[in-house]
Amino acid sequence: MQPAGKSSSGLERKEVEKYRRMHMKAHVSRLASLIPTQEKLALPALLDQVTSYVKQLKDRLEELRKRREQLQGEEAVTEGQRVALMVPVVAIKETCSVLEDLLFHLFTGLSSLSVSLAMLFPL
Repeated sequence: MQPAGKSSSGLERKEVEKYRRMHMKAHVSRLASLIPTQEKLALPALLDQVTSYVKQLKDRLEELRKRREQLQGEEAVTEGQRVALMVPVVAIKETCSVLEDLLFHLFTGLSSLSVSLAMLFPL
């Protein structure tokens, strides 16, 4: 007969091992759910597929980082172009202002018409 301490120790080890296996099974199941596969794989095949998938994700992440940097560079160029495009808008507003002055002078009196035309069409 075994002493009472040894049998309870053996049961404890069995329980600990059972608990460990349950946790490992849960972790493997979670890992399997994270990869895009429809088939159930054995553990070695699953680990190979996970390793391959992680490498693919790293490559994709690097691609996306490069693309983001490229787009940020293009955004800076676009911002510069936008500023350059705004200058003619200011000129158009100034021209509109001159046209408004011309119309004002046309309605208030024709005497200042020549001055307004000279402002609109400088020689």
